[in-house]
Amino acid sequence: MNRAEFDAACATLELGFAISQTSGRRTTHRNKTVGGHPESWHLLGMGRDYVWDPWVKDDARALMRKRATQLGLRVVSEDDHDHIQPEQSAAFPRSAA
Repeated sequence: MNRAEFDAACATLELGFAISQTSGRRTTHRNKTVGGHPESWHLLGMGRDYVWDPWVKDDARALMRKRATQLGLRVVSEDDHDHIQPEQSAAFPRSAA
């Protein structure tokens, strides 16, 4: 998945669910400041963090995860947000970070 494909997949996901983006592309400095992984997809503009509107139920979250997989995205649930990145996360291009 390239950056344009990732952007399009995220845009599709955003339109279907009550989510708001809280983080996208980060500089190396910002990534380190927020405790991001040194090989974070955020550094390539291919990592996004989303929060849900407070009224959303778990079944909608499960549906979003299923849709994300169909779009070639991986959802990593964290304490206060969901992180989205390309499904093929093992293929992080180390030289691009």
